[in-house]
Amino acid sequence: MRIFAGDDLSTVLERQRAKLRNEIRSEDKNKLLNVNEADYIDYLTEKYLIDELQVYADRKTVSAAEELVGYQGKSYPKQVISYHLPFSGDS
Repeated sequence: MRIFAGDDLSTVLERQRAKLRNEIRSEDKNKLLNVNEADYIDYLTEKYLIDELQVYADRKTVSAAEELVGYQGKSYPKQVISYHLPFSGDS
């Protein structure tokens, strides 16, 4: 079972690093020479920060519903159980 469908953490982090590098490399050289270094670092940090994942297991819920599930070109009504795990941060 996968909680978050998508890339693994190392892929996401590398993608963020690449975006950050590309933004810095594409900046006008005069801007980089004249910008306030601390402000620029704060800007980049805020833009590319990945919010820490917080899982609220104490608020988990379960729901059930009948849905059509496909198998070999046919659909059948089946009971589907979904687990809901609230969280905050970047999934």
